[in-house]
Amino acid sequence: MFIEGKTTCYIAKHLTEKGIPTPGRKKVWQVSTVESILTNEKYKGDARLQKRFTTDHLTKTIKVNEGEVP
Repeated sequence: MFIEGKTTCYIAKHLTEKGIPTPGRKKVWQVSTVESILTNEKYKGDARLQKRFTTDHLTKTIKVNEGEVP
């Protein structure tokens, strides 16, 4: 719906009217809940593993992965 140009307010109202429960099992959808789902990397399917990795296990040095680790 969002990709089709619907606002988060419209989507929240529509889901509430359809009786679809929120992820927290509530009956009324809040705009902030819809926004949270639309921006959450796990809901979007954008979750990446190994965002950080340990470069030295003895000193426990952690580095942001900038392509070094797949």
